[in-house]
Amino acid sequence: AWTPPHGPTYANWNSDFTEERFTAEIIRHDLVDPRMRVRPNPVEVERAAQLLVDARRPLLIVGDEIYKAKAFDKVVQLAELLALPVAQARSVHANFPQQHPLWIGNMPAVRVESLSYPGGEPDLVINIGNKLQHNSTALTVPRRTPFIDMRNDSASIGNVMTTAAPLVADVAYGTEDLLAAVNDRLTPALKARIA
Repeated sequence: AWTPPHGPTYANWNSDFTEERFTAEIIRHDLVDPRMRVRPNPVEVERAAQLLVDARRPLLIVGDEIYKAKAFDKVVQLAELLALPVAQARSVHANFPQQHPLWIGNMPAVRVESLSYPGGEPDLVINIGNKLQHNSTALTVPRRTPFIDMRNDSASIGNVMTTAAPLVADVAYGTEDLLAAVNDRLTPALKARIA
């Protein structure tokens, strides 16, 4: 239950043992970190960083892996560094401060087109930690828009939407690596354009 994709857990035992007494060690959860803490492929990080600095109207979609990986501050830092408008689709947790000036809201129809995006349609979408579950034939991100997907679920990245830079990673590590790669590319001219 604790490891991606965080699906339901099924436990089964024989009814003969229902009335039995036994002794077992209780493992404190705060002493165990079963998350798959993997870093993204450095080649894909470099590709994603270049796509981000080249974009004129990027959009960031956030999801619950941010909460689970305790990556909240890093994601805010990335959004602020690149002035990324931020949206969320079908999540349990608030994964970005909704009072933040870059917050543009939830995606009403789980599609980028359903947002009131500043300046027209985005020319790049990056997803950090959202599985983006589709409930119709309409894609969350249209195929014409380059898409960066960062999640710790390698089995589903690229299954539905074409991904320009697949970043299979713990999103805390992935965002950290992406921040470093983006910072390496930020020239004074780029900083002025982003500002």
